[in-house]
Amino acid sequence: MTPVRRALAATTAVGAIMFMCSAPASAQSAVAPAQDDDSSMQLPRAPEAGAADAGPSAADIVVTGSRVARPGFTSPTPVTALSSAELAKSSPSTVSEALRTLPALTNTSGTQRNSGSAGGGQSFLNLRGLGATRTLTLVDGRRFVSTNITGSVDANLIPSALIQRVDVVTGGASAAYGSDAVAGVVNFVLDSRYEGIKASAQYGLTSHDDNHEFVATLTGGTAFAGGRGHLVVSGEYFENKGIRGDARDWARSGYQVITNPTGNGTEANPTQILSPNVRLVTSYGGLILNGNGGTAAANASFRGISFGPGGVPQAFDFGTLTTAGTQVGGSGVDNAIIQQINRPLTRKAIFARASFDITPEWSLFGEGSYGEVRSDYINGPNVHNSNAAQTAFITIRQDNAYLPDSIRNQMIASGVTSLTMTRWDLEDGKTHTDNRNRTTRLVGGFEGRIGDWKLDGYYQWGQNRNTNIVKTTNKITNFNLATDAVRAPDGSIVCRSTLTSPGNGCVPFNPFGVGSPSSASLAYVNGDSPAYIRTTQQAAALNLSGEPFSTWAGPVSLAVGAEYRRETARVESDALSLLNGYKIGNQQPWSGAYSIREFYAETVVPLANDMPMLRLVEANAAVRRTHYSTSGSVTTWKGGLTYKPIEDLRLRITRSRDIRAPNLNELFSKGRQSVSTVRDPFRNNVIASNISSLTTGNPNLRPEIANTLTYGGVYSPSWAPGLQLSVDYYRIKIDGAIATVTDQVALDQCFEGSADF
Repeated sequence: MTPVRRALAATTAVGAIMFMCSAPASAQSAVAPAQDDDSSMQLPRAPEAGAADAGPSAADIVVTGSRVARPGFTSPTPVTALSSAELAKSSPSTVSEALRTLPALTNTSGTQRNSGSAGGGQSFLNLRGLGATRTLTLVDGRRFVSTNITGSVDANLIPSALIQRVDVVTGGASAAYGSDAVAGVVNFVLDSRYEGIKASAQYGLTSHDDNHEFVATLTGGTAFAGGRGHLVVSGEYFENKGIRGDARDWARSGYQVITNPTGNGTEANPTQILSPNVRLVTSYGGLILNGNGGTAAANASFRGISFGPGGVPQAFDFGTLTTAGTQVGGSGVDNAIIQQINRPLTRKAIFARASFDITPEWSLFGEGSYGEVRSDYINGPNVHNSNAAQTAFITIRQDNAYLPDSIRNQMIASGVTSLTMTRWDLEDGKTHTDNRNRTTRLVGGFEGRIGDWKLDGYYQWGQNRNTNIVKTTNKITNFNLATDAVRAPDGSIVCRSTLTSPGNGCVPFNPFGVGSPSSASLAYVNGDSPAYIRTTQQAAALNLSGEPFSTWAGPVSLAVGAEYRRETARVESDALSLLNGYKIGNQQPWSGAYSIREFYAETVVPLANDMPMLRLVEANAAVRRTHYSTSGSVTTWKGGLTYKPIEDLRLRITRSRDIRAPNLNELFSKGRQSVSTVRDPFRNNVIASNISSLTTGNPNLRPEIANTLTYGGVYSPSWAPGLQLSVDYYRIKIDGAIATVTDQVALDQCFEGSADF
């Protein structure tokens, strides 16, 4: 399979149109440029004329990373806020592309480069390179329904035209928000009171005239009932045509790390080398690797016979630096140009929100969104180049009806009874995966005040439906029957199995030469391996916050709340997948569910205020008790301190205990066939490609626990307005980390004699 490509051609925008018309009495708040920390804690700017009755939520303070909302509070956990203007500066085509410019999010996957069956066409935020499953994605402080089986969220389904700002918390926040916030939180704050109409369209392509991309958005908002109600609707369409696998010089150069067949591990003669023009020892028309049944010399005499058009035998060029799997130059297959550099993608999304102030102190709101992502990407040809059942070599017997007579006569003369052939099939096109992902989310909630206390709550229902079909992949049994072709008594060519089972429907397959298999045989040996995945999330929360009393330094803030969440998954496939009957795919059906009950409390206690060298000292503490139906209870906590010796300098330190619970896939999955390329220590570290494996879940998993320490400071010199310098140190130690064992690790551990493998 194709190695990961990390270099992408820059996109040149060739046309864009934008227009906007807003109502005179807009309730949209202006947003300051991107800043560290403080920008997410400021009061919104005063609304324009006509919006004075904006309702109870118009002046609420949003502090991402904390449940406490009060003027002047700055969380000791580092928070970076990016306004919509900052996000748009680089003219990104997606929200995730804009966020990848932040150092903490550089490992975020792009939509067209997200490999694997579960993530096709999606982009998952990944803070500090700890993995997308350890980054919690929120919308207005609330969880967004997961958009795939691993529990992650496609950031590009969040309405980009309504994003007011994005707050990035680079520190553990499980005590505030629960599971998954080990690396931090990315919170999208939406402009829920936008009024007017705005639209945008952008088209771009590369200097190579590919990667054609079109993005369009349309957003409208209005007030009603004398300003007591607000309605906003936003839609987005995205299409990218992708880039072919052979569309760049660097891709066609074929650089790969391969095994040096004569290497001895020295600097002058290493065992692994980087070389251009690397190819696999195989052929699209078929290549004989060895004979069977004769003497060693007789068997070896057939090695290197390949087959040209019409099945004509010809010599195969093994190039140089040849091992069992790879070679440099020669007649081998260049596998580095098969998969796309950028995968084609289409995405459609719509979002709507309505709110109504039933009294000056209480309001109701409802949200709904739907997103659909479609991606059809190339896996590669059907391959036959290993001893594994899914990618097994082809066995050619002496009486094969399609075998050239010259080869048959040589076999008879030398006592060789069968041949081992490797082949990559091109006649049926390439195996490809058609991935359609649909996400629906509905939210209803309320906000209000009881005296000086703020109370809010919500209920969310969401569902993700993923249809993932691997198309044109071999049916293993059918292929094995079809390649074993013989002459019937009447002289016709049939499958050997048809002689004993005349009605089995087998159609013989001619493997000798490109273009030799008939269309009927291709239809018989190939099929589509489906996977139908449905995940559902229900979530409810109730939050209460206020200031119960004051100390000598100011009011003490307190926030308490309770949350409930239930996650379910159901995965279905077909009967042949259940038997691992396809070359790739073979999704195994399973179902699972878990529920979570949580209670939390958080407080901010001012210790000093407006004193010499003690301009501000605040302590922040939080604790959360979480009960998982699958693994019991766990406690998370956070303690932090903010200290401002002078107005321009703020120092901070935070210590937290955070968790990530295993997701549904990690707990209950029965597996799906996958292939990989590994370095085989049992064969002198030779590179082996298209190795089949099956990864399953583990119902005995327990939540992983992370201990996080963060400290640093923010310098905002009064003599340079707008300048802000932030420096932070962090250390995250994860105990009981949940991870998938890669094929390479499993093979290495097996070679070392580990009892667990």
